[in-house]
Amino acid sequence: MRETARCRDCGAPFLREPDASWKVRCLDCWRLSRRPHGTPVPTQVAAPVIEPTMVRRLLQLCHPDKHAGSEAAVVATQFLLGLRDAARAKG
Repeated sequence: MRETARCRDCGAPFLREPDASWKVRCLDCWRLSRRPHGTPVPTQVAAPVIEPTMVRRLLQLCHPDKHAGSEAAVVATQFLLGLRDAARAKG
């Protein structure tokens, strides 16, 4: 089962395997880090914003209790909980 981690560059949540603690960047930031030197790099990567009411609605729809504990439901719920917690931490 995958776990939610936070990107060290932009702070966005991303999923990784439990034994992949070496993965410290989201895919977008990893791609930016692989650019050749001298290539302009955006100063900030915007994380997707989902309104709290929509996160709540999505959690209700994909919760594992409604999908017989399927792995897909568990991963989706963990991701959404990470988004919710990040939004609460920001204020």
